[in-house]
Amino acid sequence: MRSMEEDRRRYQESQSKNMQDFFTHVINDRGNEGKGVTLSDFQNARPLPFTSAPEPMDAEDWLMDTERKLKTVGCNDEEKIRYTTYLLSGPAASWWENLVAVHPPDKVFTWEEFKKKFRDAHVPDSVVELKKREFEELRQNTAPIMQYVRDFNRLARYAPEDVDTEEKRKKRFMKGMNPYMKMQLRLARTAEFQELIDSAITFEDDYRQVQEDGGKRMCGDYRNLNNVTIKNKYPLPRIQDLFYQVQGAGVFSKIDLRSGYHQIKIKKEDVPKTAFVSR
Repeated sequence: MRSMEEDRRRYQESQSKNMQDFFTHVINDRGNEGKGVTLSDFQNARPLPFTSAPEPMDAEDWLMDTERKLKTVGCNDEEKIRYTTYLLSGPAASWWENLVAVHPPDKVFTWEEFKKKFRDAHVPDSVVELKKREFEELRQNTAPIMQYVRDFNRLARYAPEDVDTEEKRKKRFMKGMNPYMKMQLRLARTAEFQELIDSAITFEDDYRQVQEDGGKRMCGDYRNLNNVTIKNKYPLPRIQDLFYQVQGAGVFSKIDLRSGYHQIKIKKEDVPKTAFVSR
């Protein structure tokens, strides 16, 4: 009985302490209103530093990620610029220092102005156009499918209007594939872009064979193509002439052989009769 009373008392004390902590937190938050966001608050969001970017879109990603974290902690425009420039180092820090130096000392940048200046310096339109052209000319050739996928995803960001729907994305992906893979994927009839990639990986794994020297080569399996091919759909252009020439003939000379009479379909059991001694 005493144990139950002690447990109840501990529970009530614990609940009372939790409520007290809650109200203390609320009061502290209200007391901090108007004081702004400190650097420590911003660092709690774990922002990433920025030096330079090998790819223009990497700089764009960094800016968007930093802006999202600035909004999360509630920074105003002045704090956004102060904490964002704090993250700059190396070439990026030099760029900011030079930008400030060419403006009057009392110049105050807005956040929108800062973003435009940053993009002009690190995501220039001329480079974006070059990357867009590189995407348009991207071809798989002999590269592994995963390498082609990585290059495709990396460059597709520079031409969003070409991949803004599933159908456009699939069409552009297929355009750059090598002829063999393109043929296989057309037979697969995939609906989603990810299904297209999965099918391409499967085809590549199935038909990559090990050579004698230990290397690898792509081997085409045309069984699926044969299943959908209509036989004799496109007759040989000389077939009618050949029928006319050999009509009723029982013996054929070497001249006939050179004429290509063997292109005429014969019965399976008559195939051995087509063997000739050439001595």
